[in-house]
Amino acid sequence: MSEMASEPVREARAHFGDLIDRALRDESTVITRNGKEVAAVVSIDTLRKFRQLEDEADRRAIQDALDERTYSLDEVMRETLGRTD
Repeated sequence: MSEMASEPVREARAHFGDLIDRALRDESTVITRNGKEVAAVVSIDTLRKFRQLEDEADRRAIQDALDERTYSLDEVMRETLGRTD
C-alpha cells in the first residue's frame, strides 16, 4: 500500500480546494488532529469501491451464516443439559 499524504486539520482547512484537486487525481490525504488520524479525503470512485467491497464482504458473511448447520431447541437442550426427552 502506498504512503498517503497527511495534513493537520488547520492546514487542510486553509487549502481545502487543493485536497479536492488531489482526490480528483486519485491521491488520498489523511487529516490529523493533535497528531492522530481522524479523517481522509479520497476520490468518490475510491469511496464507491470501498463501499462495494464492504457490501460484498457483508453478503459473503451472511451467506456463510446461512450455510452453517443449524440446531433445533431440542438438540441444544440435549447437548447442554443432557436431556433425552
